[in-house]
Amino acid sequence: MASVSWTTLFNESPTIADRVRNTPVFIQQTRAAVQERLAVEHCLDVTDGGSQNDHGKHLQGSARVFVQASAPTAATVTPDNADYSTGRVYLNSTNGRLSIYRDSAWNTTIRVSNADLADLATNATLAANATNAYACSGNAATASNASQAALARELNGAWSSSGTFVVSGSTGRNLVIPAGLYTITGTSDGYPCYLQIFNGSSWVGGGYDTAQFDGGTVYSDGSNVRLLGPIAGTNTFYYIRWA
Repeated sequence: MASVSWTTLFNESPTIADRVRNTPVFIQQTRAAVQERLAVEHCLDVTDGGSQNDHGKHLQGSARVFVQASAPTAATVTPDNADYSTGRVYLNSTNGRLSIYRDSAWNTTIRVSNADLADLATNATLAANATNAYACSGNAATASNASQAALARELNGAWSSSGTFVVSGSTGRNLVIPAGLYTITGTSDGYPCYLQIFNGSSWVGGGYDTAQFDGGTVYSDGSNVRLLGPIAGTNTFYYIRWA
């Protein structure tokens, strides 16, 4: 049977003027129209007797989430019954954050669609570190590290950017780290580099009497932490900045 156009005319048929003998045709047309629309995203294949028990179930991938720049209002999320609001999903089209509606509020879960994250997915070392919070410092992924590893995986969904810090004797030894929370790792350039903090009156730390900075977790307010580079040569540090 051909596709049925569900129009006002279709809605109002049959009319009082239609012949009774045409009633089966109208019933079949209504069934066809309903089936045609439900089958778009539901299991409703009347030709397959083996799938009768699955009829009406959503097809895989059929669920649609809210995709917009701001969170849907409660009136939109719960148009009929508040009990059915829990579990709805909202994707922020501006920052790529995915949220789930529960406890009468949107709860942000993970960040998605970040080009830099796709780049990191090809880095075997960083991929391994996602399951071992201490991998960078040479510790094995033991049971005692489980909670730290779990935290590392959770933070993996909260970082906002990545890049490099470069300090060079020829272009400027002092590089003040911009405001934010960073995970930093150095390269094998082989030149000594130190981390300094500003104590309110002067920069302290760094120099041949202190340990060389090879990387770690650093928080800066934009003015109180800096990298002191080598007199000659260049050091490159790779970082992830957490949201």
